[in-house]
Amino acid sequence: LWSSLQSQQYTLLVNETTNYFHRNMRGSQISVCVAWQSYDTDGRQYDYAQLAQSADLLYIMDYDTNSQNFQYPCIASANAPYFGTQRGVESYLNLGIDPHKLVLGVP
Repeated sequence: LWSSLQSQQYTLLVNETTNYFHRNMRGSQISVCVAWQSYDTDGRQYDYAQLAQSADLLYIMDYDTNSQNFQYPCIASANAPYFGTQRGVESYLNLGIDPHKLVLGVP
């Protein structure tokens, strides 16, 4: 899906939005919210490296990581387990994304 038309169009939209705000609102920042990991979470697969280049920041939403689990019974567990958080952040770093562009949102 990384090369899908929708993914490309989304990246172009973020790039256009970032350029517009930087030209017209000095000091503005554009961030893009992304799933807790870059591995096709809930069917979302984008070119995250390109999104990171297009935006100022990627905001990793590391919470409610079990909310879309349909394979197993829903039982109480950690909202953002440490090892999942670590794996998720590493998945973005492994794409070559500058760590200074990553913001980690936790519960």
